[in-house]
Amino acid sequence: MLNLDGFQPCCEGGPKTVPTTSLLADSAHNENVDTVFSPFNKLYQIQVGFFFYASKGVKILLVYKEVFEYDDLLAIVFLCGSKYEKGNLHDKRNVLKNYLEVNISGCHAIILEENFWFRSTNMQYLSYDDIFLKSLAHIEQLASLFANKIIIIHESISTAAELGMFAIDPSLSEKICLLTPDDISIDEKKVSMFIKLAFMNRKSPETRIGKQIIFFPDVYVNRISTEKSDYHTFFHNNEIGQNLGNEILSFVKPTKMKYFIKFNKSSFGKSTATSNQIDYHINIKNEELVVYIHPDALKIQLLSMFFVDEYKKEFRLYKAIKIHVTYICEIYEKLLLSTITSLEGIELHSFKLKVDLKNTFCTLRQSAGYFLYMLQAAKLIGLEQEADSEYSKRRIRLTMTLENYRDQVKPYIYEKKETAFGRLSI
Repeated sequence: MLNLDGFQPCCEGGPKTVPTTSLLADSAHNENVDTVFSPFNKLYQIQVGFFFYASKGVKILLVYKEVFEYDDLLAIVFLCGSKYEKGNLHDKRNVLKNYLEVNISGCHAIILEENFWFRSTNMQYLSYDDIFLKSLAHIEQLASLFANKIIIIHESISTAAELGMFAIDPSLSEKICLLTPDDISIDEKKVSMFIKLAFMNRKSPETRIGKQIIFFPDVYVNRISTEKSDYHTFFHNNEIGQNLGNEILSFVKPTKMKYFIKFNKSSFGKSTATSNQIDYHINIKNEELVVYIHPDALKIQLLSMFFVDEYKKEFRLYKAIKIHVTYICEIYEKLLLSTITSLEGIELHSFKLKVDLKNTFCTLRQSAGYFLYMLQAAKLIGLEQEADSEYSKRRIRLTMTLENYRDQVKPYIYEKKETAFGRLSI
């Protein structure tokens, strides 16, 4: 074995500092190369490889840490319910959103209908089309996956559908709190036997929701015709009472646990279901790299990118929202390639990269677009329109609230500057 730790090749112009990587990966697969090298031939190959790589002008790689520990960040609560009335003080989701944000420090409650729609972007609403989302099923799935908690005020067929869509996923079921009106108050049972057996069954923990809370509403009888009427419910005095509030807060409040994300090489090209593990598989023959990542980890990785000065310069430029999303995806893919290049000692920047998101059929581009909208809805960024320009042309402004996360997530991305070799078999 020849130990080459700390070796720096001499090229024209003197020694160069280059990123950690093995530049001889292709040599091992060259049929014309002898299977046994002398130490001098091996050193010569390293020098030639380094000269080629340094001549490309790549001196610094931005990479993710192999293992990253963080607190319970981005307390996002996704609020679902029946027909939403923006600005209506009687709307239960508006009341609940205000209660959560007042009583939980750092909590960001998201109501999709408050911010986004399927029409063109205008002054009040952002369009899903600008972030490549066409289906409500995709949107609801991403909203639930990126959220820390999901509260469903269940009073209709549509909220029952949301419950079924979310709770069938074991990674989401424990996040769900089902908030239902008292049966006697509305003279109807909203929680059917089907829901109880499917999502409240102790014998099926993988689909059992996190919590059910019953509230006692004020009721307005809405006469549709002489033959038919229904009930509209409200929180008493448009407030969350003490007992109800305590139950909601006990479910939603962030934990004091430490979380971590780690990269893991998959030997057989398979992904684990673990949300904190980024699995990757390298196919040398086909020059392909596949990365499997859960939205929980993706959320932290994308968030850390907003504190890199090089990226922030681009975010400040006025561009179509679609171009911002495309740029975020491009730099994220480069970060993945650089990180795994550094971890494996194999130059991978020319490899075809595929990012496969765990537990969702959505693409990276759709996920990055929704993440951008989610930050805007949580008032962590502003998507500011240029004066007298088209509505979809925006710049990304970081708010002071987002700056609160800087110290925690900024260290996740760092510069790889120096060469560090392991031992080479000869």
